[in-house]
Amino acid sequence: MKKIKLLSIISFIAIALFSGCKNDSDSENTADPKTTPEPETYVLQSENSCGAYSLAYYLAETGQISVSNIETKAEEIYQKVKFDESAGMGEYSDPVKIVEEILKNDYAKEAEMKMTASSNPTPAESVLTKLASNFGITDYKTFTSVEAGLDKNQYLIEIVVPNPDQDFTSHRIYLHYILTYWKDGKLVTRDPGRGDEVLRSSLEDGTNESYLFCNGGIVITPKTN
Repeated sequence: MKKIKLLSIISFIAIALFSGCKNDSDSENTADPKTTPEPETYVLQSENSCGAYSLAYYLAETGQISVSNIETKAEEIYQKVKFDESAGMGEYSDPVKIVEEILKNDYAKEAEMKMTASSNPTPAESVLTKLASNFGITDYKTFTSVEAGLDKNQYLIEIVVPNPDQDFTSHRIYLHYILTYWKDGKLVTRDPGRGDEVLRSSLEDGTNESYLFCNGGIVITPKTN
């Protein structure tokens, strides 16, 4: 039976709120990059369901569901992965439940939480590392960077700060899920608030959006046929 290598992860994010979910209408990289003729725009998330839609996007990208079935599947997943009411986190997706959903339904070979281990973390990276430290959580995996740590055949349900003007001294940090993966040797993302496939770098430099990257999230290793 697969084990989820996360301890008290709900406590880990108990003071963060995934309400940035908006709708805008160190391993060697050895596997072959994914290629498609022309990426199509995927259906956009409903309110607060960015985590569920990121997982549904992964299922479409790996051929486990059709693109036309993304919305139905995402809404089904969303009802299963929302935070429990007792967590006080509103109608947002719980990363623990996302991992559980992946493993329970055999959507992947592996799924686990990872974050960047940096001696000089950015404020966004510190959102994850400080919360882990505050709650004494030490069993998550680390990598030096998403670029170095994500294999060419892996996917990352990535956590970002959608507001570049976020006040990091606030007790409430607004976060958002997106799907990140390699394609043609470059990191690309699908943001459930946008639906289209764009270069990850365009979300860093503001070409498409201006997001701050926490450089962590749920790393998914697909099954091999």
